[in-house]
Amino acid sequence: MAMRSSAVGKIITVLIIGAFVLFCWSVFFPHRYESTEVLSGEEAVNRSPIALPDAASNVRVATYTHWVAYSQYVRFEAPTPVCLAHAKAMTGQEPPAPKALDEDERRCFHLYFADGLPWFDTAHIRNGVVLGGGPSVPKVWVDTDRGIFYYQITD
Repeated sequence: MAMRSSAVGKIITVLIIGAFVLFCWSVFFPHRYESTEVLSGEEAVNRSPIALPDAASNVRVATYTHWVAYSQYVRFEAPTPVCLAHAKAMTGQEPPAPKALDEDERRCFHLYFADGLPWFDTAHIRNGVVLGGGPSVPKVWVDTDRGIFYYQITD
């Protein structure tokens, strides 16, 4: 019986130390991922924090986590109707009629990426729609002229 309680004690000690190391790793070290090249196929599906439509191409992804802080960015190209349907699926909102977006509507901040995300170019949208937004609420832009879907969620 003493042998068994000794083994259980060792297992509990290892689990406690492992949990402490994992906690320290998530609290003290930020984790960033940015696709340096366009993703496609299985790699895009595996790296994307959101489901992608079958028609998605030229996928780019960036994620940041640091304990409770997080930010996720996804950009892909697809026919405009596919982008609009996906925007509705991501936000639960019916996309309004496309319009010319003003500077405030096109603005997107990339707080956790020092060089920004040049491929997340919402500032280049001329006509499109914007849905959602807010803390922990997805924000989606659709460039209806170029057929580009942009997704951002942040704490």
